[in-house]
Amino acid sequence: MKVLIFGGTTEGRQLFERFCQAEIPATLSVATEYGRQVAETKLGAASAPVAFAPSDQQIRCGRLSEAEMVALLEEGGYDYVVDATHPYAAIVSECIRAAVAQVAGVKYLRLLRPEGSFGNFADDSEVAGEEGDQAAATKSHIHVVPNVTAAAQLLNQLSGKALLTTGSKELQPFTAVDNFAERLYPRVLPMLDSLEKALSLGFLPANIICMQGPFDFDLNCAMLKMSRAKILVTKDSGDLGGFEEKLRAAETQGCDVIVISRPLDEEGLSFDQTLEFFGLEKLKPQGQKTQGLFGLEKPELVASKESSPSPFFPIYIDLGRSKILVVGGGSIAERRIKALVGRGAKITVVSSSVSESVAKLVESGELELIQRKYQSEDACNLKPDLVIAATNDRETNHQVMLDATGLKAQVSVADRRQECSFYFPATMEDDRYLAALVSKTADHSAVRKTAAKIRELLAQEGQTDDKSSQP
Repeated sequence: MKVLIFGGTTEGRQLFERFCQAEIPATLSVATEYGRQVAETKLGAASAPVAFAPSDQQIRCGRLSEAEMVALLEEGGYDYVVDATHPYAAIVSECIRAAVAQVAGVKYLRLLRPEGSFGNFADDSEVAGEEGDQAAATKSHIHVVPNVTAAAQLLNQLSGKALLTTGSKELQPFTAVDNFAERLYPRVLPMLDSLEKALSLGFLPANIICMQGPFDFDLNCAMLKMSRAKILVTKDSGDLGGFEEKLRAAETQGCDVIVISRPLDEEGLSFDQTLEFFGLEKLKPQGQKTQGLFGLEKPELVASKESSPSPFFPIYIDLGRSKILVVGGGSIAERRIKALVGRGAKITVVSSSVSESVAKLVESGELELIQRKYQSEDACNLKPDLVIAATNDRETNHQVMLDATGLKAQVSVADRRQECSFYFPATMEDDRYLAALVSKTADHSAVRKTAAKIRELLAQEGQTDDKSSQP
């Protein structure tokens, strides 16, 4: 068996790594020299020339036409082609499929990264929040558009600066945005041609950000703060491409988000499904490690086992007479507060400013407000049972976590899952049942979809009960 992988994406590199570790003949085809350098760096062989690769495992570089792809397939004697290109590389995917169709005996597989979850953002319907918490139906700050041109048109209807995270290839349409040079901050790869293109289109040098992603939550927040952006423009690159981190950062900074839809409605295999197709088990370090191809460690292959029990145990607690401290007064804090109000707890909010909804709850006497920045003495004086850190400042949230932990209080930290001792679940509730749901893998999209199904089931059962007669 011999496999050709197209794509310098994260999943393309990871799949190639799996083939190398299993010593399965494979070629990774990337479009640019930069893509080759990134692939070699990730594989632990950044300083070596491509010629170092054994004949059965190699990285090739360069864009290919359909005819050149056909020639490569015929000369290489490949049995399978895995299309692991970016979900927005529609033209490339079409070209790969057309080339495979011309070569007998070669099978085509599409490795397609899942769409990203919209996390806390909502459309016009009720959706789940950061851990799937039930939110009231509200108009969200997210706008989904079909293409880059539509995104540029929408920017002309919105005010404020915007951080563009769509890449250098998609910059041209944004020059139609009013005062684009001043308003827009394009984030592109650290490549000379990317920088030259942005400059040639008229973007200001001071506004161009040249960096390699994916970017974490903190870095996205920093860039939004630096640019003073009110809008984030992104593609749905999937959570693997940093989509969730961008959305979380945008919400924390109070930014609108414009999401450009994927160009194709296509189906494919996930990364794990692709591994399973080729008979590759998940790699787990076990026993002595040996040096493998490309300088990779070669751990033993072990059979996948059922996931181990989570240290988090689902349990319902009585909040009556408990004390809850909420640090923050923005959109995330608002949702947490709305989920807790009316359940018998005494809620205290510490924040220099609060949303309109939170202010109304304060006026109605449903919670208390200390209107200033958080101080560690707040937690010490209140001695809360539950603490929620939901500010847009990482240092403050971390300090709240430390203070809560010192008081042996349970704490939820909005921007750091690993600092939480409890999560806010998606809740499904009617007059008969109260159900809650969280993800063990931070798959917020799956939580949202599953919660919607449960709510639908409860609604259907409720209708049936209403119509049934009593004996």
